[in-house]
Amino acid sequence: MKTLRFLLIASAALIMGAVTLSAQTSSFSAESEHYRVTTDVSAELATQASALLESGIELFNEIYHFDTDQLTDKLRVRVFAQKADYDTYLRTVIDETHDDYVYIHYNDPARSELVGYVRGGDFSRSLLHLGSIQFLKTFVPRAPLWLREGVAAYLENAELDLAANTFSWRPNLAWLDTFKSIVDGRHTASPIPLAQLLTLDSEDVVQQNEAFHPQAWALVHFLQQSPDKRVNRILWDAITALDATADLRQNSAAVVNRAFAWADIRELEQQVVAFTTGLRTFNDLVKEGIAAYGRQDLDGAEADFEAALALETSSYIPSYYLGLINYANRRYAEAELHYLTALETSDDPALVRYALGVNAFADNRFAQASSDLELAKSLDSVAYGAQVDALLERIEVLQ
Repeated sequence: MKTLRFLLIASAALIMGAVTLSAQTSSFSAESEHYRVTTDVSAELATQASALLESGIELFNEIYHFDTDQLTDKLRVRVFAQKADYDTYLRTVIDETHDDYVYIHYNDPARSELVGYVRGGDFSRSLLHLGSIQFLKTFVPRAPLWLREGVAAYLENAELDLAANTFSWRPNLAWLDTFKSIVDGRHTASPIPLAQLLTLDSEDVVQQNEAFHPQAWALVHFLQQSPDKRVNRILWDAITALDATADLRQNSAAVVNRAFAWADIRELEQQVVAFTTGLRTFNDLVKEGIAAYGRQDLDGAEADFEAALALETSSYIPSYYLGLINYANRRYAEAELHYLTALETSDDPALVRYALGVNAFADNRFAQASSDLELAKSLDSVAYGAQVDALLERIEVLQ
């Protein structure tokens, strides 16, 4: 998985260059309570991004619990429409270019900014990841690297409710397969011992060691999601141990001494591995759900597909199978709702329309059944023509 880059610079000369280029290329801006977003895209995008990040603060603070009244300066975000303009801007401020979003941190927090360009589906995810880092560094400039990157990865897959403009956390298992391959020896990178991970003080390790990001994510996920309340407390103790004036080594040592002192590090490391390798990805859940459905374990299949749906909503497969399961259990209204959800993202609408028609037929809603069946036939007469004609004949008899 490609990592989102994180950069640190602190040069007054580069700051002046950034301000000059800003006046030349930026046309729209929007301010919310805590953010100022500048963009050359549109006023609408500036407003959307500021509202998105404002909602993100509530998500970030579910972990950090910082006092946002201390944010006297607006957090700055800059979004470009074109990669070429993004590259030009980065060359001016850091003399290099990147494919990912970057967070540029200056000694003066009012000058720090998150910078990126419009990248379709990555927009929300990138803003959340780097937004989490920006939020943390505004309060604690030199927090432990595992905490900074682990929390960002833990939060970046949150789901946005556009109607309520709020985020709700959902698992981010994008690193799971990589983590498993590292700990079982299939990956070229070797695991970083937990004692070392907690005290890393090199940005080079963050960028170059392929084990760092999956392990940082796994540690934070474990600390947050473990059923053991003592484990959950570690993360909160780690955050309360942070000192805004301390350097990276001091903060890392303080976190280890306060939050991890009671735990046996080797035993905790084993718990992280056992807990994380027991997690299942979306593909795992779908595969196991289909197998359970095939052997008529409807309860097991339903649990698998509901768990898959909690991880990923862009695939129609979980909703389609949940429709089949509810149909088999004669819960026709629930089956219809799942089929209609599947229809929104399905790449095989004929399949779902046919299922809707069969479901309506079983529920004695013959008019609706006829409509859905005819639509299925019109979409794919080869696959469904004969079955549809047979059912329509039965409907004629029963009406």
